[in-house]
Amino acid sequence: MRIASGDGPPGVGPRDRGGRGGALHTALFGQTVDRAGADLAWELAATRLDRFIGLVAIDRGHPRVADLAGTIRDEHCPPVELNTTALVSSPAARAVAAASQRYVYGDYRIVDMVSRRNAQQATAQLAAEIVLRTSNW
Repeated sequence: MRIASGDGPPGVGPRDRGGRGGALHTALFGQTVDRAGADLAWELAATRLDRFIGLVAIDRGHPRVADLAGTIRDEHCPPVELNTTALVSSPAARAVAAASQRYVYGDYRIVDMVSRRNAQQATAQLAAEIVLRTSNW
């Protein structure tokens, strides 16, 4: 299993790239994403069930839910049928994550980040969430 993480290039969707899983030539992996890359990850997780075992999104809800600015980024994104964790760093991000729960057909956890400003603590918490989300025990 591999972990794919990071932001995707602007304007590049799963149909444009055949999905990250195809590009990485791996059967199963989890996704951990932040900011704009999260929209791509949500869509890939919803449409490529054969490639992913879990999703960890940081401060970004499902694309069918209005974001912090009130924008619905993709009204046609299907629900995700994977176990998903939403790490949130503010009450507003928590509200978006809570609204996203109706588009996740699997275990869904919302976790408050200890401190997004402290890289060491945030990294440890993110690593723990990745391990919890991707392990099959």
